[in-house]
This record gives sequence, structure tokens and C-alpha cells, in this order.
Amino acid sequence: IFFRCFVSRVTLMDDNWKKPANLPWNPAERAKLERVIVVLEGCWLDVDKVGSQHELLNCDDHRGFLNKRGEDYADYRPDIVHQCLLTLLDSPLNRAGLLQVYISSQKGVLVEVHPQLHVPR
Repeated sequence: IFFRCFVSRVTLMDDNWKKPANLPWNPAERAKLERVIVVLEGCWLDVDKVGSQHELLNCDDHRGFLNKRGEDYADYRPDIVHQCLLTLLDSPLNRAGLLQVYISSQKGVLVEVHPQLHVPR
């Protein structure tokens, strides 16, 4: 996974940093807010039908399935994306409302992560 971070100018905060921030809800408010934008690029997130169910493919559980498709099973590591999301969303920058996270998959899908997302541990 390649990480590319785009950093915009962040304004200094006063002593009220522990209070939850008012997050922007519409595009006009988002455009005005200065924040750090992190793009997790090149993530191998792929859902496919394995047996009778659709599953998120990973290198541990679907090695044989991926070998049959002729793909390198070592590329499928959703656990790395999970760990990155845990770290980023628990950061003080995110709690202050100054962080925006995007996930870009290998198939060209861009996912915006809501700052209040609770990622299970």
C-alpha cells in the first residue's frame, strides 16, 4: 500500500481543543474548512463470491481462491487498511475535526471516511 498525504494549512486552535468539533455537513462548509487530508492509496479491497457468500478477500483465508484466479495473494491485506483507520481516526487531529481520510482502491474506487466512524477493534 502506498500512502500519499496532501496537507493543507491548518489553523492553530485555542484551549478548547478537547471539545468535540462541529463537523461540516454540506459541501459549502467543507470547502471553507481547512484540514489535513490523508489518502490511503493503492488499497487492495476486493469483495468476491467465495462459495455461496460474498466476502472481503484477504491473504490468510483466500490464498487458494486467489491462486486459482492467477493473482498474488500477498497483495490482499485489508488488515493494513484497518490498522491505518484505527490510528488515524483515534488521533487528536481527527477528534478536533481537522482530518479527512479517503481510501483509494486498486480498482479506482475512492471512498470518503466519515470522521466519526467507529472502526471495531
